[in-house]
Formats: sequence, C-alpha cells, structure tokens
Amino acid sequence: MRKEKVKKEIVEKIEEEIIDKKKMFEDAKDSIINKVMLNCSIAVLILAYWLLLILGKMYVDKSIVLIESRVATLVIIALTIALFEVAYKRDNGNIALYGIEMMFLAIFTLFIPYVYYESDNNVRIYLSLVGIGMAIYYSIKSMCIYQLERKRYIKSRK
Repeated sequence: MRKEKVKKEIVEKIEEEIIDKKKMFEDAKDSIINKVMLNCSIAVLILAYWLLLILGKMYVDKSIVLIESRVATLVIIALTIALFEVAYKRDNGNIALYGIEMMFLAIFTLFIPYVYYESDNNVRIYLSLVGIGMAIYYSIKSMCIYQLERKRYIKSRK
C-alpha cells in the first residue's frame, strides 16, 4: 500500500510538470508568433508600397513617378537614419536589422529613375523582380525567425 501511494504521488508530480511545461510553451509560442507577425506586417507594408510604385508606373505620368520616387527615397532614408539611431541608443540588433532592410529599400527605390532613363520598358520588369525578391526574402526570414526562436526556447528548457 505504501508503494502504491508513492507511485501515485510520483505520477501526480510528473503530470503537474507536464502541464507547467505545456503552459510555458504556449507563452513562448505566443512570443514567437508575435515576432513572426511583426515581420510579416513589415513585409506587407513594403510590398504594398512596391505595388503602389508598379501601379504608379502604369497609370501616372513619367515625370510625376520620378518625383514621387525621389521623395519616397528621401522619406525612406530618413526612416533608415531614425531606425539606426534608435538601434544605437537601445543597443538593439533587431532594430538595426530593420534599418538595414529599409536602407536596401531606399537603394532599390533610388534606382527607379535610372531604370526609367535607361529603358522605359524595363521599369515594370525591375519593379516586379524586386517585389518578388522582397516577398521571398521576408518569407524565408519569417521561417528562420520561427525556427531559431523555437530552437532557442527548447535549449532554454534543457
């Protein structure tokens, strides 16, 4: 009878530990999903901006598109500088990474007038390829964030 009581207590203790671990995993899972959703939100905003550039190329006069691309480049560069400053003050690598991504977006936007001057027909191809490249980049980045955060959580539990 004593052995049965001890076994029952051990089983109950193990069940409690399993329930605690599942609850902690749910909390960690929420954190991981929030990071992935933030990344996906940024991707959607950037792709919406790029889609507006494509639509602008199709329906707006060339001179207006060139002015808009220059203004957009200046705004994106200002955002990039702000992100770098915030990352430096907070010593946060994630914000610095977003700053680097914005810098590349500004560079791609900066090339639009030169593609226009070179060949008006290649602008749509350029915009489409860069948009597809960004979509692929953010998809891979989201998958990597999920996998790395999950592995980090599993290592912290051991």
